[in-house]
This record gives sequence, C-alpha cells and structure tokens, in this order.
Amino acid sequence: MTSQATHSEELRYPILLTKSQFVRKHIEHFEGEGELGWQVVNRRTNGMLKAGAVVEVRSRPEAKRPKILIDEERYFHWVKNQQIYLDIVLRDEISAMETHA
Repeated sequence: MTSQATHSEELRYPILLTKSQFVRKHIEHFEGEGELGWQVVNRRTNGMLKAGAVVEVRSRPEAKRPKILIDEERYFHWVKNQQIYLDIVLRDEISAMETHA
C-alpha cells in the first residue's frame, strides 16, 4: 500500500444526506419520505442514533431541534443488523411454537 493510498483512506468522510436527499437517492427502498421519517422519529429507541445511522447537528447549543442527517453507509449497516435481529427473533419464536405444538 502506498503512502498516498493510506493518506486518502484517512481522509474518507461519511456521506451525510438530509432525509429528502436520502429518499431521492434510494427511492427503490422507500414508498415515500414518511417511511424514513418514522424511523428517524424513533431513532433513540430503534438504535439508529446509537449505530451512528443518524447524525444530529445543532447550529447553536441552545437550538431545540437538530438538523437530521443520515449517514448512508451506517444506515444500511443498521438495516442489515435489524434484519439479522428479526431473523433470530422469528426463528426463536417459530422454534418455540413448534416445541409447544
């Protein structure tokens, strides 16, 4: 690996998009902005914020509402992890149902 390649890797910034920009760019995954909006509203309870899929930017410390940006790479990583979690939960529930049947 060259020193130039190492340097460019260090300067890699995440792609941050507003909700509207994100939905327009990935329209094949959404029926509308409301779908993503629901996920963002629940970001503290659904793990999006903890996963870094959502970035809150405040223009001033006293600002009541932050500007919400979606980290493109981390969002899809979060979605993938949600699906893995659902697969495990559903598998366990089906297994439990079969055991009690």
